[in-house]
Amino acid sequence: MGKVTPEIRDANGATVRSQTVPAGYAAKEGDWYTYSIVDLEEFNKRYNTNYYSRSYKRFDDSTDTIVELIDKTTGNVVETRTITATSGVQKFTTTATASRGELTYQVDYDKGTPASKAEPAQPFLQYGYEVGASIQALVAPGHQLTPDEQKLYDAVYAARTSRDIINVVEPAYNGRTITDTNSKIPAFVEKTTYYRVVDKNNATFNAGKTDPAVQDYEPNGNEVDLAKYTTKAMEGQNFTASGERQFDGYKLYQKADPDSTSGYVSRPYKVGTKFIDAERAGIKRIKEIVDEDGTVVVRVYLLDPKQQSKRSDGSLSTDGYMLLAETKPIKPGDYNKQELAVKKTPLTTIPYTETNPKTGAVTQYPNGKEVPFDFQKAAGYTPYKTVFVPFLGDNIGHLSPNAQLERGVNGIGTNVDLLNSLTPYKQPVYYYVKQEPVEVTPEVEKQLEGRVLANGEFTFKLKEVQPNKSLPAHEETVTNKADGKATFSKLTFNKVGTYTYTITETPGSDANVEYDAMTVTMTVKVTENAQGDLQATVKYSAEGGFKSSADDKIFNNYVVAPVKTKFDFTKKLAGRELKDGEFKFVLKDANGQEVETVTNKADGTVTFTELSFDNSKVGTHTYTVEEVVPAAKEAGMVYDTMKATITVEVAKWSHINNCN
Repeated sequence: MGKVTPEIRDANGATVRSQTVPAGYAAKEGDWYTYSIVDLEEFNKRYNTNYYSRSYKRFDDSTDTIVELIDKTTGNVVETRTITATSGVQKFTTTATASRGELTYQVDYDKGTPASKAEPAQPFLQYGYEVGASIQALVAPGHQLTPDEQKLYDAVYAARTSRDIINVVEPAYNGRTITDTNSKIPAFVEKTTYYRVVDKNNATFNAGKTDPAVQDYEPNGNEVDLAKYTTKAMEGQNFTASGERQFDGYKLYQKADPDSTSGYVSRPYKVGTKFIDAERAGIKRIKEIVDEDGTVVVRVYLLDPKQQSKRSDGSLSTDGYMLLAETKPIKPGDYNKQELAVKKTPLTTIPYTETNPKTGAVTQYPNGKEVPFDFQKAAGYTPYKTVFVPFLGDNIGHLSPNAQLERGVNGIGTNVDLLNSLTPYKQPVYYYVKQEPVEVTPEVEKQLEGRVLANGEFTFKLKEVQPNKSLPAHEETVTNKADGKATFSKLTFNKVGTYTYTITETPGSDANVEYDAMTVTMTVKVTENAQGDLQATVKYSAEGGFKSSADDKIFNNYVVAPVKTKFDFTKKLAGRELKDGEFKFVLKDANGQEVETVTNKADGTVTFTELSFDNSKVGTHTYTVEEVVPAAKEAGMVYDTMKATITVEVAKWSHINNCN
């Protein structure tokens, strides 16, 4: 899965390579782009040579070109010329020698002519021949050609025909025969594959679409770029677009048009280019290219009657002009089909006096009269396609005399179409639809036996089982509510897959509570339904602890009351009556540490304080009891040195502590 990032570096199948040069010819080796090979076919036949020319340049924006004349038989470069914007006609003298001065092969730089107002001129190389003076003299004024001279003349001119072996910018010309061919100098361009999110409000969007190969979605300019992959290429190279990708939270809606995913690299429209394609009566229709495919925004300007001194016919300048209309983006070959992004209304005419021709009534408009500006809504006009610019006087809006205003003639103006007549530049675009994420709320339950459960008393931990150890695993810790529920935050899933989490109880510090060591595994399976929406199924499973079933998610805790035991001994004294507190006895644990020292009662009983064993003290506990022999012994007294050993077994049976 990929993340949503504006720029992608993984080519994902995108390739760029130069056109294959046919056998027998060779491209220039090294960091050079060979963009034209011309076989001097008919020249070679007439003069028994085997020449072809090879034109190549660096992989950059420069138009500087090296043209070599090559002997196809040996592969050797016979002659070299450098062609620049200022180099003038460059002649290959080798051909003059080979043809005995009849023809000289030559190459010249031409700056080109723009194909349209939206496109800059593209320079090209013009290939041809200079015809020798002796041949030109055959058709000089006053000279009558003999049959042999006519035959010679025709043969020389026929020898000017060559064959385009490769003509990379215009590959349709590959293999053609032509006299005086030319080759456009390739530009260094960016070839981009786009990944865009559809506009669900687009009339061509189909929420129930299941086959992304169907090309029925037509962009309206409201699509959002999700990501793009761009590679540098030269015009005329073969390309393969970057392939289909997956993005978290998005589903492929429509694949790129197969016609756009491979072929020859061509020059895209330059975003930001502005051009005037209609101008009349102070109206300027200016189009701005906003996408490489030729999408434009159309703006209609009108000269402000109050700023007529700034009139600038033929210029892109809009100083002194009013922006009447601005469309939203319009695709190549399409027209405006929606409300305008900008619309200025009403407009104000020049100041004038209106006289009703029927009644003679006079109305003064010293500040001009307000007139509406809107779409042309008359019968027969396509909705939203045309705006009607009203006549404001002084040849603004229409080339009518001001007398039309003064006579009160209404409805005069100029219709301006809002359309895009450019030929589209096809881009590979994959369209995606944003999938709404699906949510799951993990929840377990706590049951406590032995007393009332308190809010926030027990702690539970959820942890993601992350198969990729390099990625952080989601974790969260919560406590129970008074009703026993332990609810974690919502988990959000935006892609198909299986996700696993474990839930465990964190043992507390209450020694009288037995905590549940059960592990609950929550498995979330995210799938797509028939409509392409994400859906989730959740399964719980349990292992260990106090699990009661395979799908148990109730943690059982038990309050275990401590058990108590006490040790009683009897002291007997022979020879006289026993006194209260006369003898001391010590209780020690298994490590020999004193637990308690007590004295005897007058009746001889020796009683130690009760020992308490809680839930944490399950097991075997050993104690010893012995009489403490005083340092100052009573005369004639024999003290008992016996050491009594006591073993206490603390066990849990059915969550209850027992002492034996």
